[in-house]
Amino acid sequence: MNTQETHPNSAPSEKQEAWRRGPIPEHPWEHNNLNDVKLNAFWASSAARHPLSAWIRERNRNDITVWEQILPDEDEDIDMHHLLQTYAAYGAFGIGDVRTHLHAALLMREMPRFKELALDFGHINQAMLAHIYRELRDVPKEKLAEFEEALIEMFSPFTQAQEVPSKRRVTNRLRRLKISVLESDEEEEEIDPPARYLKTADTPRGGTVLKIGLEADEAREVLAAIESVAKREGIELPDAFLMLMRQQTTATTILNIYGPDAESPACLEGDIWLCKARRQYWAQRVDKVRDLPELKDFMVEGHDPREGQKAIVRGRDAHCRAPGCTVKARYCDIDHVIEYGLGGPTTVGNLQALCRKHHNQTTDGRVRVFMDQHGRCYWHYPGMEVVVTVPEGPLAEVKDAHWGKSWKDWSAR
Repeated sequence: MNTQETHPNSAPSEKQEAWRRGPIPEHPWEHNNLNDVKLNAFWASSAARHPLSAWIRERNRNDITVWEQILPDEDEDIDMHHLLQTYAAYGAFGIGDVRTHLHAALLMREMPRFKELALDFGHINQAMLAHIYRELRDVPKEKLAEFEEALIEMFSPFTQAQEVPSKRRVTNRLRRLKISVLESDEEEEEIDPPARYLKTADTPRGGTVLKIGLEADEAREVLAAIESVAKREGIELPDAFLMLMRQQTTATTILNIYGPDAESPACLEGDIWLCKARRQYWAQRVDKVRDLPELKDFMVEGHDPREGQKAIVRGRDAHCRAPGCTVKARYCDIDHVIEYGLGGPTTVGNLQALCRKHHNQTTDGRVRVFMDQHGRCYWHYPGMEVVVTVPEGPLAEVKDAHWGKSWKDWSAR
């Protein structure tokens, strides 16, 4: 349902209607699968009239061009430490910054079509490019084409004034694609598990930091148990951890695992995509199956949503829906887009995940937000242009989104 049509206060203003009709992006990216709606799509950063936006886009383009020109050839025999130190001195960078730029340049060399898109829009900075490169380091070169296509789709806008994808969204998409591609039935490849360790480090004030390396889903289970005890007992997380370790209490946790069926990559709440071995592990522990689609259009009479509705919203949104905010959905409030007191229904189509800070901003009227039937949130800031955020969780249903429709294609490969 379109929640904006359920209340008279949600009707768009004349200014909003003018925004909805344009403008057409300065650098439209042509894609064979784009329809007329997508051809009118553009990034919020591309349309912003603020001089900072234009400066950032130009800097992003210059960074790609300059670092590509000074990137050594693959067969050059160069001492890496010497190269890092030299470039750091020439550019007044830290060595870590030089690594970031080199990783970004290596990605652009390996993905020429993605580079063309990045130069066209100027919307991808060096930190994001380097992050993508590091995520793909374990992918064989012969399979990079599939990931390049996915990146092109992910970084092509499909609605007007759209926010550029966050690192978290990019990471989740690439990791689930790696599960699909690298663990295909034809090749039976396994993704190497992370290192397991337990370390301690002393702090200057006489304390100790305890570090444990686990599978991401194992760590989520441990944290969920500690959080449940802390909430029940009204204590801090370290105290809850000690109570569990000393067997002074027990914890009952509920973890949601999202997935269309048993054979498809499943996602544990907290944006944790599971490899084949971890899916098999969790399949043996599932003691309740909830049909979430049945709750999608369900409407609660009162203010508080049901647990199933909360699970859908968190699985759809993944994190706070405010532009630029990545507070995970499990730490967010489940907020009514149209206020309950003004007639807003308690249904998934009128609920969003908001961190407490942005929840307060919408409640006191400093910011206005509307949600359409696809789960896109239109953020209206005083004196500024509209910014649109799209849902980034495993249950997101943006029907005309490139990344949403391509999941089935990648799973079939």
